[in-house]
Amino acid sequence: MKSRAAKALVFTLTLILVCSGLIVANPVSANADIPIDNGTRNGNIAINNGWPDFKTFKGLDDTYHFYSFGNAPTTPGIIYQSVYFDSEWRIVSSGPYTYFCTVMLRVKSNGECSVLKWNSNFGVSYVFLKAGDGYNWFQYNPPALCGSGLGTPGTKSLSHFAFAYQRPQASSLRINKIDGNTGDSLAGAEFSVYRFINPDADPDPENLTLIESGLTSDDSGQVVKTGLPPGKYYVIETAAPSGYALNTNGQWATIVAKETVELTFENEALPKVGSLRINKIDADTESPLTGAVFSVYRYIDESGDPVSANLTLIESGLTSDDSGQILLNDLEPGKYYVTETAAPSGYAIDA
Repeated sequence: MKSRAAKALVFTLTLILVCSGLIVANPVSANADIPIDNGTRNGNIAINNGWPDFKTFKGLDDTYHFYSFGNAPTTPGIIYQSVYFDSEWRIVSSGPYTYFCTVMLRVKSNGECSVLKWNSNFGVSYVFLKAGDGYNWFQYNPPALCGSGLGTPGTKSLSHFAFAYQRPQASSLRINKIDGNTGDSLAGAEFSVYRFINPDADPDPENLTLIESGLTSDDSGQVVKTGLPPGKYYVIETAAPSGYALNTNGQWATIVAKETVELTFENEALPKVGSLRINKIDADTESPLTGAVFSVYRYIDESGDPVSANLTLIESGLTSDDSGQILLNDLEPGKYYVTETAAPSGYAIDA
């Protein structure tokens, strides 16, 4: 048995990422919840020393790149390191991010590294491991987003490991805005687009990251948001087109690589309202009369008679002003019935 496995005191973690730049992140909280799933060892790469050219070896295209976190710490314990990217794959050290990868190193008291876990929201293509100089590399095909328990055969300590990530292809979201009755396209509606932090949870504010607000439908009733990475998104209308009621029902969509997903929002037109003006005058002189009181009803069946069973009271106690007028606004289209309930002083009711 070779003793070189104990040389895990210094090893290199290489990430093969599709982005430009490099970051060595500060360790994150050691109690972070990292999903666990096992990869499956499927081959022995007979390269005994140094780092193989994984890109050439696997025939990978230019969407893969090599980056290194540098030498791992040797202090016993659990060490987390993370790297974060925005939607354009620029590395960010603080603030909102779109992609992330967190890795966990477990270093034993004797300096050996025995376990590796990771969690990311973009797919892992390959994991490569070895147990020090003189040992072969082993290739694993892991689950897409997370993994654990990867190791070299027997009890050998990990000394080197590499990740291969492939950059997801950006996609598009098309929002269609239409009249709920006619199907006509509506311009002027505004939307906000959010991305779910946890796609399995509800679209609560704490589970959503704002991607963009103020997206306005054009003359064709459409909003097109391009350059979206795959993931689950939530869209909500924030302003309705003129003359329409706000649609308060948000919608979610799952976007996959190189696809355009469509969502359609319908709006109901606001009722078109009018006004009723009642003029009260002297029958002989046509002078305006103040103090007349009226009630206004709406017909239930416009073809029926103005009987109590066919009338709905809209407003009572409407009194003529000094100009002899009453103005009643915001009446929906329809047939109305007006009756005088009290005459001005010195006059009879106009029955």
